[in-house]
Amino acid sequence: MKPFLRWIVVGYILLVSIVFSARLLLPASSPLLWLINRTLFLFFIPLPFMVGIGMLALKKRHWPWLLLPILAFLLVYGANFSPVKNSDPSENGKTFRAMTFNILFRNDNHERTADLIKGSDADFVGLQEVLPETAEILAALLLDEYPYHSTFSTGRDANVALFSRYPIVDEVRLNLPPGDKSVNVLVDMDGVELRVIVIHLIPTQAEQVQPSDWVNRIKERQALRFDQTRRVLDSVDQSEEPVLVLCDCNFTEFSLAYAMFGNILNDSFKSSGWGFGHSLHPVGRDIRVFRVDYIWYSSGIASQSSQVIKANMSDHNAVVADLILVKGR
Repeated sequence: MKPFLRWIVVGYILLVSIVFSARLLLPASSPLLWLINRTLFLFFIPLPFMVGIGMLALKKRHWPWLLLPILAFLLVYGANFSPVKNSDPSENGKTFRAMTFNILFRNDNHERTADLIKGSDADFVGLQEVLPETAEILAALLLDEYPYHSTFSTGRDANVALFSRYPIVDEVRLNLPPGDKSVNVLVDMDGVELRVIVIHLIPTQAEQVQPSDWVNRIKERQALRFDQTRRVLDSVDQSEEPVLVLCDCNFTEFSLAYAMFGNILNDSFKSSGWGFGHSLHPVGRDIRVFRVDYIWYSSGIASQSSQVIKANMSDHNAVVADLILVKGR
C-alpha cells in the first residue's frame, strides 16, 4: 500500500511542477494557459491530503519535496491571507460603498435581487446581464434608495446598469465591440465628481461550440477581451476625475488582462479583502473556484475593506467594497 501512496504523492508533485512550469513558459495568448489559469485552484484542493499522505508514505529525507506544492500555493494565494492593511478612515476624504453584481439574465426573482442590493447599503451598484425589462422592474423596486440610474439599454439583449444614490451628471458608452456592454457616468458626490464605469467584458463560453473548435474560440475571445481591456483603460487614462470600475471582467487574477488593469488601477479585494475572493459558482450551489468580478479604483481613491456576498439567485456572487474618495491625491 505504501508504494502505491508514494507514487500518488510523487505524481501530484510532478503535476503541480509541470503546471507551474507551463504558466511560466506558455505565451499569454495560449489557450492552454487560459485553461490552466481558469482551473488553477483545483490543483490545490488535494494539497492538505497529499502532504499528510506524503509524510506517512515518503521517507523523511524525501519530505522536503512536499515543499514544492506548498510553495506554489503560497506564491499564488499567500498574499490573499496576509493581514489586511486597511486605509486610515481619518484621511480627509468622503467614504462610500460600491457593489458589482452579475445578476444572471434569466434571474426573474427581482424582489430578492432588489433586497440583496438594498442590504448591501452600497452607494453605487453596477449590474451585469440586465435585461431591459428587468432594469425597469429593479428601478421601481429601488427607487427610494437609488433615485438615479443609467439609461437602460433597448432591444432584447442583456446589458449593464448603474444604480446610484448620487446624481448622474453625464453618461456615455465606452464602445467595446462586440455588443458594447458598458456605461461610463460622471456622478456628483456632494460637490465632488467621480467617474463610475460599469462593464461586462466578453466571456469565452467555450462550451457553446464543439470541442474541436475550443482552441479557436478561446483565441478569438481572448483577443476581443484584450481589445476591450485596452479601450477601457484608455478611457480611464483620459479621465480627469477619480475612476471606479465595477466589472464582471470574465478574466481571472492570473491573466494578462488582469495585469493590464493592475498596471493602472487597484483591485479592491486584493488591496483590502481576505481569502480567495472567488465569485463564480453554479446557480444554487456555493462551489467557487475562481474570481472574475472586481471593483477597481484609480488614484484619488483608497480602499478600506472588500468582501464577497453570497447570492444564490445568480451564478455570480456580489462584490462589495468600502472606499474613500481622498482629497488632495
